[in-house]
Amino acid sequence: MLLQADGGDTMLAKNFYIDGKKKLYFEKDEEMNFLTFDPIRLSYFEVSNIGAEILYCISKKMKLEHIVALITDEYDISREGCISEVIEFLNYIPIQDIIYTNLIQSDVYLYLEPFNKEVI
Repeated sequence: MLLQADGGDTMLAKNFYIDGKKKLYFEKDEEMNFLTFDPIRLSYFEVSNIGAEILYCISKKMKLEHIVALITDEYDISREGCISEVIEFLNYIPIQDIIYTNLIQSDVYLYLEPFNKEVI
């Protein structure tokens, strides 16, 4: 997994944060999803483990190719399928406005609407 738990094992960490427009704290719930509070919409938002891994990579300013390489190494998905899923996830995530600074810092925004740069 991409997130390291305390002690260095490969289990998903119990929590992490993204320091974007507002600080978003993600915490794992009993169903193994990650939950955060959207301070702009005043509502909770839940993502799966894979969604949390993508967001964690964005918080670490990883480029799209690096994110895709990590996910395809961990999961049984083609490179092309992974690129498509990551871009779709980030295009339609309700908290995109909060993490947009992070998307710019990692250059991932270039692959999202309205830019839609082709991935080679």
